[in-house]
Amino acid sequence: MGQNIRVLIADDHQVYREGLKSIIHRFPGITVSGEAGTGSEAVSFVRDQQPGVVLMDIIMPGMNGIEAARIIRQEFPKTSVIAVSRFTDRIHVIDMIHAGAMGYLSKGCTKKELLDAIYSVSQNIPYYSTEVALILNQLTGHRNFQVNKDGHESGLFTRNELRVIELICQQKTAKEIAETLCLGVRTIEGYRKRIEEKMGVRNTAGIVVYAIRKKIFLLPPE
Repeated sequence: MGQNIRVLIADDHQVYREGLKSIIHRFPGITVSGEAGTGSEAVSFVRDQQPGVVLMDIIMPGMNGIEAARIIRQEFPKTSVIAVSRFTDRIHVIDMIHAGAMGYLSKGCTKKELLDAIYSVSQNIPYYSTEVALILNQLTGHRNFQVNKDGHESGLFTRNELRVIELICQQKTAKEIAETLCLGVRTIEGYRKRIEEKMGVRNTAGIVVYAIRKKIFLLPPE
């Protein structure tokens, strides 16, 4: 890495913070710039120091990690939030994505996952641990997404682009999307490139997370 990534650790357990800090100090190009024990402390630190990445616990006293992530992403969109939690269920994952989290790790993640996640989100590329990625696959792979007609974000995309986004979220390949829309594969690839440029993402995971986070498509109820 050519730049130094400054990380804030936000967790209400001091022992866990110390453990993360000792691990991160061994990563090249990454430094721990501060710690926070509550969501409010995390928001205050970001306002003062503006770190590049925040490792955010979800359940904390007072303001929780979901609300803290929402405030941070609204006020400082260049600061990326990674949820680090023992809760990896559908509700917490989706709530953190809606709040603007660019990554999600379980507290049992490996050192490599932690390193990869920090490097990834610092480049605006979403990162999710294997078990969280499986949840997203289950949500998108076998569901019909509903266009959020009231969402202002939908206005950034044409009707065809929204349809392509929907099919990408359903894990369709470029060939399958082309067949569904009766278009050529190269045309679909062109749509995909424009979609990624508008979203500011680089891959399928980025498209899916953006669509869910910005509520372009709504997950139907269970």
